[in-house]
Amino acid sequence: ALILALCVPLAYYLLKQEEVQWFVFRWINLAFWPLAAFAIIMTGSRGGLICLIIGISLSLLHDSRNRFKLLVMLLLLAGAAMTFAFWSLPEKTAGRLIKAPQEVLYGSWGDRTPIYASGLETFARHPIAGVGCGAFAFSNGTAMWGYVAHNLYLGVLVETGLIGFLLLLAMLLSVFFDIRRMQGSKRKIWEIVILVWAIG
Repeated sequence: ALILALCVPLAYYLLKQEEVQWFVFRWINLAFWPLAAFAIIMTGSRGGLICLIIGISLSLLHDSRNRFKLLVMLLLLAGAAMTFAFWSLPEKTAGRLIKAPQEVLYGSWGDRTPIYASGLETFARHPIAGVGCGAFAFSNGTAMWGYVAHNLYLGVLVETGLIGFLLLLAMLLSVFFDIRRMQGSKRKIWEIVILVWAIG
């Protein structure tokens, strides 16, 4: 779901490029928003849905004064696809997605708060080198035995410690500075992509 959400701003960027003249490529990029929206809803991924909304919103804000008709058409197509997907979902999955904002604001983040707390306790015991790659699920106490982190940053911190976490931050900073050296709309669209990825 996250990969599809990351491709939403990229598809819009490619759709606007004058170099993409062949109508097949243009229609592929045009169809991507509704297809990605439908697919993400059908996965039942709350994080994917949040990233999709952020990706669409930032793409619209980035280009709100240009190609207004195209933006409206894409938004309507994506909205129709999401509505149809919700209508097609099993009731339990649809309820899970609808309750996502409440879970983030007032709940346990889909029962992940205890996982995060247990992970931080594990990190406190192994702060430098961590517990080893892939060992999060088997090192965070009997109550959370077998659960994965559901969070890249926490997973890296617990499994590889401060050493691995600082390497991850260095890699992300390198990508960020490369994006800052880009020019024009290409830089803006990659800023949106990296922001969506960081949130997801």
